[in-house]
Amino acid sequence: MQPFPFCLLKTRDGGLAYDLSSLSRVTALGSNVPIPFAYTFTLCGPPAPPHQVSALCAAPSLAYQVSGGGQWASCMALSDAGASRSVSFSSSPLGVTLALPGGDAGTGCPAPRAATARVLCGEAAPATVEEDPPCVYALRVVHPAGCPQQCARGAAGVCGGPARGVCEAAPPPGAGARCACRAGYEGPACEGRGAAAATDPQEGRGVGEAPEGAPAPAPPLAAAAAALAALALVLLLRRRRRFSGQPTVTKNGAAAKPAG
Repeated sequence: MQPFPFCLLKTRDGGLAYDLSSLSRVTALGSNVPIPFAYTFTLCGPPAPPHQVSALCAAPSLAYQVSGGGQWASCMALSDAGASRSVSFSSSPLGVTLALPGGDAGTGCPAPRAATARVLCGEAAPATVEEDPPCVYALRVVHPAGCPQQCARGAAGVCGGPARGVCEAAPPPGAGARCACRAGYEGPACEGRGAAAATDPQEGRGVGEAPEGAPAPAPPLAAAAAALAALALVLLLRRRRRFSGQPTVTKNGAAAKPAG
């Protein structure tokens, strides 16, 4: 099935291209409101049918706000399903922001509600929604779909995952995006071992591991105990030397005590 046209986004210069197909519908909870609102956003493709979101929802919308039960039970449309979605792009951090206007007015909002959806490049994380200022709802999503298509995908994720590389805008502006591999990795998706790693005889060891054949370092507590025992032995030997000397005889024949 071909993705909905709005799922495929490109900057005007064609330098950055995004595919939001995997984020056609996003659900989130409000993070800064006293009432436990739940949100459903349609970032690409046709809007979610109201009855699939909640029995309380009536009109189609690109974004819904649904409260729980009791006296606060309600469903508000945060965007008009027929309104045109506008898009803007950011290069630092990499991502896409969608503007979703034309929501319901009334019930505390004299002007129509509005929503934005910001999709940022990164490992997938739970989405959140903040209402700031009042009646304007901002969805924030960190997801691989927020990474430009120019950054290669591998088995471990975009650019080999955060441990191997990061997706960044390529200089100069308009040149697209690329994977910046961390030390020891190379290749389009940062999944190959770098030349430095291949020639390093210790490559593959964990941080802090001893070279092959070398004795393993003592655990920190054992090393500290050994050091204290050695110090106690040195002090004991010094004390014995101070008190084990023979008495010396002075000129008048009297015995002098050892210094102590």
